[in-house]
Amino acid sequence: MKKILLFILIATVVFIIFVLNGISTKTLDGIVVGLDSNKKSFQLDCPVIKYSGFSGSDGLGYYCTIEWTEDTVISNLEGEKLPMKAIDEGDLVTVSFESRQFITLKHMHLIADEIIME
Repeated sequence: MKKILLFILIATVVFIIFVLNGISTKTLDGIVVGLDSNKKSFQLDCPVIKYSGFSGSDGLGYYCTIEWTEDTVISNLEGEKLPMKAIDEGDLVTVSFESRQFITLKHMHLIADEIIME
């Protein structure tokens, strides 16, 4: 009986870890669709998980606000550092975060650690 309970506990923990990693991300790829006038943030198409029972589906049509600070590194694919003003609407970018981000409808404002322009 103890072995069955231990197995169920371990399976539950593994399942929770799998689910949390499945709905969080350390990077986002996309096209810059809106740029703040002071050039400190932009909007990016954002995958938001919408729950329906046990299966989640990608909620299309949501935008995340990506903000950058003076510590954010902006570079191109060759690794050359670029100024903040280099980002413009229509640019394809990969945004990395310092830690995994849980993207939900209530948490769509993110601070970039690194932005790579492709």
